[in-house]
Amino acid sequence: MGGLGGVKVATITVDCEDPHRLGGFWSALLGLAVVEVGEDYAELAKLSEDGPNLLFLAVPEAKAGKNRLHLDLVVPDVKSAVDSALDVGARRAEGDLGGPFPWTVMLDPEGNEFCLCPPDCPGPSAS
Repeated sequence: MGGLGGVKVATITVDCEDPHRLGGFWSALLGLAVVEVGEDYAELAKLSEDGPNLLFLAVPEAKAGKNRLHLDLVVPDVKSAVDSALDVGARRAEGDLGGPFPWTVMLDPEGNEFCLCPPDCPGPSAS
């Protein structure tokens, strides 16, 4: 099979305009602590015991177009998760990204897509 062998994803880095705002949003959404903050970054606790963590890093350019990578979050109740995401500052995706799918495509405060997926979801990363 090849590959690098022994690889572990340690960090998922999200380029953004305001890492403190975006780190705060994802912290509230996922219930993860912000563990480190610098002038141009914010880092969250690990997503699970063995990682990875999310790092929000300031970059000079704005987001342009659909993300090439996004998170699919499996949740027990999509409707409840959508309501919770809206409460902390997310918004629903519209147009082609809006569905119809068995999952819901959402946007974080800087327009980065993420999916809220039911436990039995067939292939949410097709969005």
